[in-house]
Amino acid sequence: MPDPVKAAPVAIAVSIGLGILALLLWVLALATLSDLASSDAAGNGYAQAYAAIEIFLLWGLLALITLIAGVKGAVAWPSVTAAAILIPASGIVTFEALELLSRPSLPPFLWPLIIPATVPPLVLAFSYWALIPPLHAIIGPRLAGGFVWGLILLLCLAIVPLQQMRNEADNRVAAALENTMPTSPNCRRTNRCGSGRRFSTRATAPSKKNSLRIFAPSTGARAMLS
Repeated sequence: MPDPVKAAPVAIAVSIGLGILALLLWVLALATLSDLASSDAAGNGYAQAYAAIEIFLLWGLLALITLIAGVKGAVAWPSVTAAAILIPASGIVTFEALELLSRPSLPPFLWPLIIPATVPPLVLAFSYWALIPPLHAIIGPRLAGGFVWGLILLLCLAIVPLQQMRNEADNRVAAALENTMPTSPNCRRTNRCGSGRRFSTRATAPSKKNSLRIFAPSTGARAMLS
């Protein structure tokens, strides 16, 4: 069985390499998430797909780095439990933030971006703290674990008011559209209008048969004219 102390430098080197890759993905994901609605429908769809792939890969790297830190580093069991719960939870919340960011013109606008912008650096900072023993003398385990996982928990819970803001904005847009729908006495009662009546935007026009009756002279009139 390898000595954990001798294995620590290898674990640190591997974690640093994975961390650099994670940081590159993090920057790329933030750039994509902040620009999901600047193209046409097809372009926006591609941007959302790319953002989803980047989030999936980034959170996979975060989970792997945290696993290395938990096995090779000094991590107390409360932090291990918190990491096992909050890393997947924050990934799910980030996908919810992606949905909100797909329409940045409505509240909460770009505020959901704070979740993917903050969680990865916190996870990486805790992992490197766990792998580097001298840091434990500067920052205690309770302070490090409590601060990182407590803040990540708050970020995960922040998605709830952000979604409520979006729901309220959608309701206001729907109410505004309903109030601006036209009402016409010459419309068919097939759709619901703003006043509560049902209407159709297609007005009734005189039929061709009625037009012929109006403009074609009768037989008696032709006889009198002749």
